[in-house]
Amino acid sequence: MLITVISYRCILTLNYFLRTKTSNIDGIGVFTVQEISQDKELFKIIGKTTPHATKYTIQVDAGIHLTALDTIVHFNHSCVPNCFIDFKNMVLKPIRNITSGEELTFHYCTTELELESSFKCNCLASNCLGEIKGFKFLDRSYIDSLRPYLSPFLSDLL
Repeated sequence: MLITVISYRCILTLNYFLRTKTSNIDGIGVFTVQEISQDKELFKIIGKTTPHATKYTIQVDAGIHLTALDTIVHFNHSCVPNCFIDFKNMVLKPIRNITSGEELTFHYCTTELELESSFKCNCLASNCLGEIKGFKFLDRSYIDSLRPYLSPFLSDLL
């Protein structure tokens, strides 16, 4: 199975509207340099799969994880994300219109049944989970709020 994740260097070449810089959430993040409309595809996700989860993989099915190249490494988690992974088309898409200078984030629990390494969330959202461990640790009402953005694998578990 081959799924694609374009390396960060290619994102810079293909998508002039993104750049990395220091993030208040965690380390380095990916930020916009112009407004992005909700209907825009940010980039195609391409890469190889592995049976082993790491801090930088994305779960695409039971025992199948997408190897993360430079791209995904810099996309931070937020409990109120502005992006999601469209698994049907394998693209990162905005959930809403995004303002210039805003950090691009996605909710890690929309792809991971159980994170390889849980972590303390720094998103500062009013509904922040505090500790991010994975989908299987969420309560039902929280899962319902994520339902439109869940990977097919996690949706099938409901």
